[in-house]
Amino acid sequence: MSRILNINHVALIVDDIAEARRFYGEELGLELLPSFDFDYPAVFFRVNESQQLHITEWKDTMSFRGHFCMVVE
Repeated sequence: MSRILNINHVALIVDDIAEARRFYGEELGLELLPSFDFDYPAVFFRVNESQQLHITEWKDTMSFRGHFCMVVE
């Protein structure tokens, strides 16, 4: 059986990515990271040495892409 080691990242879906970027970057002081080139707006932040927060914006489409990713053995 696999063993969960930690959470790699959490992905949140927001309506206003600019405001989320400001809040997580300026209010909480998270470090902005490079993100992949998606077909939707996305920003990544470093939470600590092994965990990230991924923010994506979906205004017009219901999305089920919010998720968390675990690291397993």
